Amino acid sequence: MSRQPWPFLICAGCAVLLAAIFALCFGALHVSVSTVVHALFLPGGNLDEVAIRSLRVPRVILAAIVGAALAGSGALLQGITRNPLGSPDLFGLLSGTECGVVVVLYVFGSHSELIATLAGIAGGALALVLVFAIAQLSRQSHSVVAVAIAGFSVGILVDGITGILIKWRETQYESLNRWAEGSIGGRDPEITRAIVPVVLLALAVGMFCARQLNVVNLGDEVAIGLGLRTRRLRLITFGAVLALTACSVTAAGPIAFIGLIAPHVARAFTGPDYRFVIPGAALVGSAALILADLCSRTILAGVFDELPIAALTSAIGAPALLFILRRQIRTS
Repeated sequence: MSRQPWPFLICAGCAVLLAAIFALCFGALHVSVSTVVHALFLPGGNLDEVAIRSLRVPRVILAAIVGAALAGSGALLQGITRNPLGSPDLFGLLSGTECGVVVVLYVFGSHSELIATLAGIAGGALALVLVFAIAQLSRQSHSVVAVAIAGFSVGILVDGITGILIKWRETQYESLNRWAEGSIGGRDPEITRAIVPVVLLALAVGMFCARQLNVVNLGDEVAIGLGLRTRRLRLITFGAVLALTACSVTAAGPIAFIGLIAPHVARAFTGPDYRFVIPGAALVGSAALILADLCSRTILAGVFDELPIAALTSAIGAPALLFILRRQIRTS
């Protein structure tokens, strides 16, 4: 298949825009595109327009930012580890970050989103170190399957600890269970304003490292032979990954499989060049999470208030994971 990175990036950007329009138009109350345009660009307006500005617009923006953060972290992980299963959820990062955020916000009662994000980074870093330490015990410590199994094991362990903490505090914090299931709705707009600069900075750092990631994917010997400082590159890239994951979890809870699938979708159209994979994955992740959030509040709306977004992404992501794993086993 011919790879056309620029047309794909343009199409992915249009997909984000279309997904946003759908999310603004549809929901418990359906409105026209003209009503959305009036709500966005004209002050005042009727109750529908006020509701769009105050409720739907912040929700769409948060979904776009979180989707980009998750997809960007997955693309960077796959690039720096040369592992097609690299993603925050399969490497234990989502679980570790969630545990760190829960401890700070809901156990110690901190109200600082900054402190929660830093705690999430610390929790994710500890989980990542533990994953690679366990993988090293295997004879094939760098194999795709060994790291995936280690990440899955660490994720189960940390999720158990987090589950106990949530059960302990759920009566004091009504929003805790909803956040832990992965949710865009009902979040404080201050959270969005807090994470936007961090996510943009981390993605910029990832783009700065893109050329070097291309060299790393040629092999460590080639990278070292070309004078690339691989250790420094890994530290910078993992730092960006942890920041992106911590921001997404702090804002919307643990949402799986966006970070795994979006980079593969982007790579299928852009090729292996990470100068295009990273922004392509971010755009795909944004569009995907906007649509997932729309589905969560419209599917079975008469039965449930909202379906957990993580349940929807997992329903699609689990078969995709099996497909990627099967293809990797065949080629290895």
